[in-house]
Amino acid sequence: MKKTLFSLIFVLASFALFGFEVVPLAGKAPPMDGKFDPGDWMGALELENFNKMDGREPAKEKTVLRFLRDPENLYVAAVLENEDVPALMKKEAADRNMEPWRLNGIEMFFGEKSFSQIVFDYMGRLYKNFDDPLFTKVNHRKDAIVFRCAIPLRLIPRMNVSGKMTKANFYRKSASGVSSWRRNDNRNFLDMTQTGILLFDTPENILSDAASESLRRIDLLEASDCLGHESAAGLKARIGDMKKENRKKMDRDEDLLASLEAFRSLQKEISDAQLLKMKEKYGAQKLPLLAAGDVRDSIPEVWRPVKIAGRDYWYMFIMLGIDELEKAGLMEVPLLRNAMFFVRWGQPGVNEFLPPDGKNYKILQKYGNPFAVKTLDQYDIPKERAARPEFKAMFDRAFMEKFYATYGDRFIGFLDDEAFISDTGVFVRSLKHFNLPEPKNRDEAWNAFAKLYRMQSETVPDYAPFRNLANMSAYTRDHVGNAAATQLNHLVHRLGDKISGNENGDVMGATAPKVAFARGAARQYGRPWRNYQTYYGWCYLNVPRGGMRCATKSSGPWISSVEKLLTPDCRATAYCHLDGLKVGLGLERQKATFLYPYLGGVGVWNSEADLEEMTSVYDADTIGQVDPLVVNLRDQKLYLSPMAKINAHFYDNIVRKRDRGVSVTPVALVWDRAHGYLPLYFGGRVWDFFNPNELEKTMWALDNHLFRRNKENASYSTSRYGDIFDVITNDAGQNILDAYKVVYPVGDVTLDQPFARRLTEYVRNGGTLVLNAALLKKYGDAFPAGFLGCTLTNGTGTSPATYSLIDQTVIPENSPYSYGKVSLSGSAKVLAVTTDPAQAPAILANDYGKGRVLVTTPENMKVAGSMNEMLNLFDHLMANIRTHVLEIKVDTPMQYAVNRNKTGWIVYLQNNFGVPPSGGLYLKTYPTTDTSKTAEATITIPGSTGKVSKIIDWWTGKEMPFKTTKLFGRGDTILKTTLAGGDCCALEFIME
Repeated sequence: MKKTLFSLIFVLASFALFGFEVVPLAGKAPPMDGKFDPGDWMGALELENFNKMDGREPAKEKTVLRFLRDPENLYVAAVLENEDVPALMKKEAADRNMEPWRLNGIEMFFGEKSFSQIVFDYMGRLYKNFDDPLFTKVNHRKDAIVFRCAIPLRLIPRMNVSGKMTKANFYRKSASGVSSWRRNDNRNFLDMTQTGILLFDTPENILSDAASESLRRIDLLEASDCLGHESAAGLKARIGDMKKENRKKMDRDEDLLASLEAFRSLQKEISDAQLLKMKEKYGAQKLPLLAAGDVRDSIPEVWRPVKIAGRDYWYMFIMLGIDELEKAGLMEVPLLRNAMFFVRWGQPGVNEFLPPDGKNYKILQKYGNPFAVKTLDQYDIPKERAARPEFKAMFDRAFMEKFYATYGDRFIGFLDDEAFISDTGVFVRSLKHFNLPEPKNRDEAWNAFAKLYRMQSETVPDYAPFRNLANMSAYTRDHVGNAAATQLNHLVHRLGDKISGNENGDVMGATAPKVAFARGAARQYGRPWRNYQTYYGWCYLNVPRGGMRCATKSSGPWISSVEKLLTPDCRATAYCHLDGLKVGLGLERQKATFLYPYLGGVGVWNSEADLEEMTSVYDADTIGQVDPLVVNLRDQKLYLSPMAKINAHFYDNIVRKRDRGVSVTPVALVWDRAHGYLPLYFGGRVWDFFNPNELEKTMWALDNHLFRRNKENASYSTSRYGDIFDVITNDAGQNILDAYKVVYPVGDVTLDQPFARRLTEYVRNGGTLVLNAALLKKYGDAFPAGFLGCTLTNGTGTSPATYSLIDQTVIPENSPYSYGKVSLSGSAKVLAVTTDPAQAPAILANDYGKGRVLVTTPENMKVAGSMNEMLNLFDHLMANIRTHVLEIKVDTPMQYAVNRNKTGWIVYLQNNFGVPPSGGLYLKTYPTTDTSKTAEATITIPGSTGKVSKIIDWWTGKEMPFKTTKLFGRGDTILKTTLAGGDCCALEFIME
């Protein structure tokens, strides 16, 4: 009872920010044509209290929204007053090249984790994140714009507590900025945590519906022999009592929420009663999900990090200010002395690369380090720039041949960061520039992308489709390596890049799934990947200008200038702007940026801030003890910054001393080769052109569900199953597939004959393949007879829950799911059944060769329409897979990953609780990690894997105490540890 009461209090508290608004039922639908007449909207719900987006003061311009509904549609009228319409319309021609959401207008969001978005700009152009048509109308007055639309109710996602409630927020864009109906502190339009709630019926009717739905479910389960008669009678009596109680109080929003939550809690009681009946019906025997044993317990060779220039890990820094670094003795620091150099192609000049007197040549000859070139990252190239030597050199065959002959294998390639797309609309603009037709599907989009990528020019072009200009020259094209801030790794490898990369940081999207993409692509193509770390997520201090990097001096290490370092605050925020130690990623978070990619198998690591973060003109450890006037009068000298000291500690004590081994990722998630899934650039669209179909929505849903984003900062994410996943594509070869214990095609993956044959061989060799009936309907003939263990039918059904014979549990869902019906063949085993009257297979297993095929029948294993949530049944399936595929047990709410080396295991833990919120410009407080938000982990190394002799914390080098059980055989090793908020660690379990 205490737990239920606490849960209810928590639910009510979580709704404290919301206000309920009832949308009235229209006598007749308001007209969507002609002039707008307020008289047509009599009795409508009116919302007009708009404030600036952060909610701190009223909006300057008045906005009035009106809402009515009927059984099919929600009708909306938005009146945007105080607009200078004639002035806006003069900009119409120029603004038509801009996306609607960037212009004056109205933006509407309905839903929560899955939402519908509707945008009108002042011209009346419409953007929506769904394909279904809308009835719309725009009217212009001299000082106001009126938008009207009819939104089918089926397109509006509902809340879990009721199908007649939706979260909503509305944004007005005008000359004075952005205002909103409900405040949005994060200034993120997609953030649905601070919204209002619209009711599509009266509270009394909504409660009555909740009671009726519970009664209907009980009747259905009882009729299908999934619930005993006595249990059904008791539950119905409970509902009767709840209805009487609800009639007594319904004065506040909290009362409605409490009553609805009580009906949700009742579902658990229904499931418990149902479980008793199902156990009685199906018996006590538990069925294994996966086949017994696994023929591939050793670490696959294709998982080992690929070497580049003789090593599998390099720290990279820009080769500038070497003279100053040498004078300060910093080039003797192993981190810098042993690094890969990153050389800017145009600075100090391309001829400086050539013997005998080139400045870059002399430095590169002196140190002998491998190096890469930072290319000329531009789209538009004016004639005056095209004439510069650094541009012309890339298209000069003689120059490039001399360059390659000089450096040979020491030259790694022409690298660029965020080289592709770099913003929504760039892909579209490039297609238009080169007069390429707009793609009609994702395969055409992929071919268009490849055509742009392969474009070459004999001379410096006036426009480049991608920022890495080296792509366009025949003399540099074979040496490119492009990084991106999203999931493009497989695509660039498929096109020939010698190295791929990710851009990670606190405003660059979730790191964990991007590492899964980068690692999977590197393994699939046998090439290395690079981690490009950004630090510009935060800009604190309210000042007129400033950079976004964690620099400790104003203009880089090659320029001496400390005239503004007199005050303690300026020491921390060099040059009195935003380039200091208190800006960007906190020092306590730095070690995660090294440890996590390193254990993930990264080949090259470099920072956007680079030497600006690595060096300081004062010793940060002693500066507070020195008179600031003396500091500014004495000779200049560079020191390692605190961030560099952390980096050097990592390099000296971990990279040089520890064996990272191999990242253990036994589950391969398969994306289609032409997936077009680039959420940071394209949001919820495929290739920035298409709204995803239901199959394709699974890519978003699985990513967002599997790697749960941190609420405060979505760049941090946690998988409850650990980072046991690689992302590969359907181009993966047989040796790649065979490296994984489980292969799981995600979304609309093309099961063409070559790929289907490889999957068949994979199962025959001992692998477990998970296929969904919705995908199989498209490719029903892809596999040989007897492979699936079932035949697909045209029948469908709907079930509120699933009964699992794997562990004899009932898995309820927040709403019923649709499933495809199958007929069994051969010796296939049913592992889970639906709980509707059909009690049809929900999961079935068919042994084939040494392996097993699992067929799941719930459509896509996700919540219908959602791009965020998978079914609870998916979690049940994944939890059982996790138990089977990895011997080590890690019980923790933290993010974790597992590596295997020659002598044992490494477990990485990262506490994402307490990390600072996502970036914001010019805030007045510094980012701080809440170290009080501790989290615990219990790690168990089964005795069957060997005996642990000691456990070492990599960062401190200290041994950690542990326990060994004495109950069975050699005993299990158990380690319990606690991490402060925002902290991370790598723990090595060394076996005897």
